[in-house]
Amino acid sequence: MLKKMLPSPKPFGYKRFEILAALFNGVTLFVIGVVIIIEAIRRFFVPENVQSTEMFIISVIGLIVNIIVASFMFKGGDTHENINMRGAFLHVLGDLLGSVGAIIAAILIWSFGWYVADPIASIIVSLLIIKSSWGITKSSLNILMEGTPSNVDINQVIASIKSEPAIHAVHDCHIWTISNEMNALSCHAVVDNEMSIAEGEQFITSY
Repeated sequence: MLKKMLPSPKPFGYKRFEILAALFNGVTLFVIGVVIIIEAIRRFFVPENVQSTEMFIISVIGLIVNIIVASFMFKGGDTHENINMRGAFLHVLGDLLGSVGAIIAAILIWSFGWYVADPIASIIVSLLIIKSSWGITKSSLNILMEGTPSNVDINQVIASIKSEPAIHAVHDCHIWTISNEMNALSCHAVVDNEMSIAEGEQFITSY
């Protein structure tokens, strides 16, 4: 879909879909984390009889599956730079951490009868998920609100443009992100009368 030919009403195509998907992943994980914490707090006051053996077996199976999925995603996709892949990876990582927490809680319940270990593990894992999901959500919102990319120094970009002898001044400079692989820039430049349109186009495409 992202490689679909650009229709005229959509000059950047459908590249924002991956940002919307990342935002959905981030918000969903955040909400899930909050709901789990609320449920865990309830279990502090209304303890439930946990079947530690069944809990342990199911959690181990879940852990193995999530490790396999996470390893494929980590090797096959850009989980560092691609915000959409990072959001999907966090979904799997959240399940993986949940399985680890459940295994630890099951062992403590099985060995010492510490039923409180289950809600405590749930809260710890949920806080980690919320922290990670907030980063995805914040980055996605910054892109959708057309904020300047965090890895771009706008003053340095302006200085680089003004380094061209034929350009006398630059103002109204805006830099924003379309997708993970595409940034956009618009600015007004005061140029020398001797610079031709062809020379201006060549200078622009060099960036």
